[in-house]
Amino acid sequence: DYIQRIVNSRNAERLKRYIDGAGGKIVYGSKEEISVAEKFIPFTIISNPDTSSDVLAQEIFGPILPVIGIDSLDSAISMARKIDDTPLALYVYTQDDKVAEKVLTSITSGSVGVNTCNEQSLNPDAAFGGVGSSGFGAYHGRTGFREFSHKRTILYRTEKGHLFPAAVW
Repeated sequence: DYIQRIVNSRNAERLKRYIDGAGGKIVYGSKEEISVAEKFIPFTIISNPDTSSDVLAQEIFGPILPVIGIDSLDSAISMARKIDDTPLALYVYTQDDKVAEKVLTSITSGSVGVNTCNEQSLNPDAAFGGVGSSGFGAYHGRTGFREFSHKRTILYRTEKGHLFPAAVW
């Protein structure tokens, strides 16, 4: 129950709009259980939502899982690129290394998890961040320190000093 509580009413309303406008079929959860006032959104699985819906076009950050039936690897890659050609994260589930490599070389993303979900973002020493439409830059550990730091050159010239030797003039 606590995992489906949303941080505030504004985000609960946003998630409710995503579910309401998703199209497709809710196969787990229900709209009737949603309570924006109590900031409660039940875990919801939506089968074959409209490809133009916000539940596919926006980052969800909530207990909603859209699922689209696909009949081939090429169709899956095409659909993923149609929805967002540079997602923040990409998850590939396969026992075939060639399938995983084809997906990884066909879709650019901020990070990738193969046969796992979110673990790549949990390691504080591994860079995590977006590319393209999912943002720029990365954070975590040393990468984050460098990302949010700025190196700059400062030059003080004294009255006696010259940038170039006198012979150059």
